[in-house]
Amino acid sequence: MVMKNSFILISIGVLAGSAVLLLWSQTRGERARLAQRLALLHGPAPSEAAVAGARLAGVEKLLTTSAKDRAELSAALHAAVSAAPPAVAVFALLRLAAVLCCAGAVALYGLATGMSHGKLLLYAACGAAVGFLVAKTVLKSRASAGTRRMNKEMPFLLDLLLLLLESGISLDQAFRYL
Repeated sequence: MVMKNSFILISIGVLAGSAVLLLWSQTRGERARLAQRLALLHGPAPSEAAVAGARLAGVEKLLTTSAKDRAELSAALHAAVSAAPPAVAVFALLRLAAVLCCAGAVALYGLATGMSHGKLLLYAACGAAVGFLVAKTVLKSRASAGTRRMNKEMPFLLDLLLLLLESGISLDQAFRYL
């Protein structure tokens, strides 16, 4: 009987999710057609990429503490993985998710063991702090690994550049080849 109820609940959830996706795709198509019509009447509308970039900039300012923090995160992300403009906002969102997951995991563990509410709140706050600090520590270690990898390959790259320039090609052609 319990298995039957679980199956019914899962089926209802799948159907509801499918309905939401169907409605979302239909409204998205209508919005795209409307944007095309408006573009014909009033000139080009702001692109979705520009709107998404503005949203990510707002998220970035909301989830990072200061401009110095954003610059530090941008430099570390550039050294670690990429220099894409939304990288700081994506990292800030992932760090927020890590904080929430750590706090939730500690809270669930505390509830499962029958911990008092005062200790539960304190431990959940400590778990959130650990999640926040670990995210930045992992980013710094990835950035230092990226920097080490780049420093290992720099002598070979400079030798290759010198060989290309000595062979008689121009500087811009050498950079394109590299």
